[in-house]
Amino acid sequence: MPRLLAIGLLITILFQPLYAAVNKSQSATAVVEQFHSTLIAAMKKSDKLGFKGRYKLLKPAIKNGHDLPGITKVVAGRYWSKLSDKDKELLVKTFSKLIISTYASRFDEYSGEKFKTLSEEHLPNGDILVRTQLVKSDGEKLSFDYVLRNDGKNWRVRNIIVDGVSDLAIKRTEYTSILRGEGVKALIEKLKEKITKQSVPTS
Repeated sequence: MPRLLAIGLLITILFQPLYAAVNKSQSATAVVEQFHSTLIAAMKKSDKLGFKGRYKLLKPAIKNGHDLPGITKVVAGRYWSKLSDKDKELLVKTFSKLIISTYASRFDEYSGEKFKTLSEEHLPNGDILVRTQLVKSDGEKLSFDYVLRNDGKNWRVRNIIVDGVSDLAIKRTEYTSILRGEGVKALIEKLKEKITKQSVPTS
């Protein structure tokens, strides 16, 4: 075998795992679009799935596409550092359940809605903003903008801004108020109450 050919073959073998790893990493836009596809699927099968079925369908998509520990840390604000490891773990677990329950509760019917990706913008801090729209069957459009951060392996959602309103900012204001006045155990119980209410059919 010619020397140059042998060297080329060796380089290919050595770097093949690296290329494979890079190819497996989704773009920020791809993460958002995959999540949207799952949301639409849950909406289309809403009646058949029920709340529990939608929760089960959405759970892996949200856990894989959202930085749930990072989001929990942000909404806890300066109180995060004061929590024990056990309380942090329980808060992340409960808050994650609430996020999944919220999607399963709100996206509970389908009447021709579709998501449209508008643009992907790189932010100064290294995050990426993916701008999208939810287009309803009557033509009404709602803006859904996603802020994603790379954890070293994948892009994950850190915040969602709906029609200019930051979901992260709203939750941080609400939850830090409870942490300040009542403590982490009270916050966890309130989150559990919300989860229970969302799981009960409204009709």
